[in-house]
Amino acid sequence: MKFRYQDYQVGPHKIRLRTLRDLDQYIDTGGAAEAAGISRDAFPLFGIVWTSAEVLSKLLLAESLAQKKILEIGCGMALASHLLNRLGEDITAMDIHPVTRELLDDNSRLNTSPVIPFVEGSWSDPALNLGEFDLIIGSDILYEPKHIKNLAGFLDRHLAHQGKIIIVDPDRGQSEHVITDMKALNYQVEVSDPQSVDELGIPFDGSIFRFTRA
Repeated sequence: MKFRYQDYQVGPHKIRLRTLRDLDQYIDTGGAAEAAGISRDAFPLFGIVWTSAEVLSKLLLAESLAQKKILEIGCGMALASHLLNRLGEDITAMDIHPVTRELLDDNSRLNTSPVIPFVEGSWSDPALNLGEFDLIIGSDILYEPKHIKNLAGFLDRHLAHQGKIIIVDPDRGQSEHVITDMKALNYQVEVSDPQSVDELGIPFDGSIFRFTRA
């Protein structure tokens, strides 16, 4: 696979990432991606930093993060995780893609930061138990209907009692399913419209969802 290096400015913090060069990159050594249910077309999506990830990262600068245990799900290139790692926060990254760990570790070293704890797995796996987190974050993760049906249960199992979930979504048409499922589990949702992120300086047409227990 071919790569490129890109710098991302998140507030005063510059994060350098080695990403896939483009969406044509594909090498499924040993068929690990296929076994995880990742198609050839979907394979490179993890290796691009999408706008939602930049929005999430900038939003986190305004969050109270001290002494919180944080999980980023569907992390992909994990811009938010690398930012939190730079800030010295307790961050764990998770993704189903078999190449994520390699780039996550490479980029931690590239930023002269400690290696980020990583879990390779699917939130659709009922046996997956990572413990509880005070904050669960994700960006551009609501696009696979077959996986979304299991997301609410995963979030509920892994969120601490007074915890919060932040999901940045570019509106791929699946968010209402998650909102319905979370409300059924007695969560309340706060939705921020696109105008609320204009000050971030990034064109963005989606929404920011914050879930807490009612």
